[in-house]
Amino acid sequence: MTFAWPNKPDAPNADDASGSRPNTIAAASVICDVGQESKTMGCLGVHLALTAAEVAMLKSFKDDSGRLEYFQSELEDVYFSEHEDLIAESDKAWDALHRALSDGELSYTSGPYPFRLAVIGGEPIYAADDYIMSL
Repeated sequence: MTFAWPNKPDAPNADDASGSRPNTIAAASVICDVGQESKTMGCLGVHLALTAAEVAMLKSFKDDSGRLEYFQSELEDVYFSEHEDLIAESDKAWDALHRALSDGELSYTSGPYPFRLAVIGGEPIYAADDYIMSL
């Protein structure tokens, strides 16, 4: 199971054989979208294979609100409508998967490597009540 993998400096960044999309070299996990109505509903896991340019853009924001807005307006809808082959929805199972692969804690750093990176990734870039994002 691989939802997140490290950036590889030697990974190509050219268009794929079809010429339609650059090779994906990073992944982001967007785990918690509870909306405004209820903070008690389960968080849903969605994992995206991102291009190097998309990763760079997500990292470029100085504040979380800009990063979240970019994700929601530029990535989320596009991936669900045009790149369904590059998303994996883990629904509410992301939490149990992460805990089973790590040491049982919900943490970015606890548990054995590389298993602790499989679900919520290695580099947190946003964490609030509405979303968790990591690369």
